Amino acid sequence: MASVWLVGIEDEPQRSGEICLFEVFGDAIDRTGPTVGMGIHPFRDPALRDDFSTPRLPIDVTDFHVYAADWRPGPSGLLR
Repeated sequence: MASVWLVGIEDEPQRSGEICLFEVFGDAIDRTGPTVGMGIHPFRDPALRDDFSTPRLPIDVTDFHVYAADWRPGPSGLLR
């Protein structure tokens, strides 16, 4: 597994959420490409909405990649 997660401050139980820039599991790769997880998991934060997907992308995860998040106002804020 390879991943980059931005984790909330969780100074209080209800402020617990994560933003996933990407996650790739070794068993989720086939000849057409990997499934790449991305999005938001609110866990116990009522201010966040679960918005997570795992599209299959036509990329080679053994190559170098640049990942980024573009955070903007809106329902989820995370644009893919």
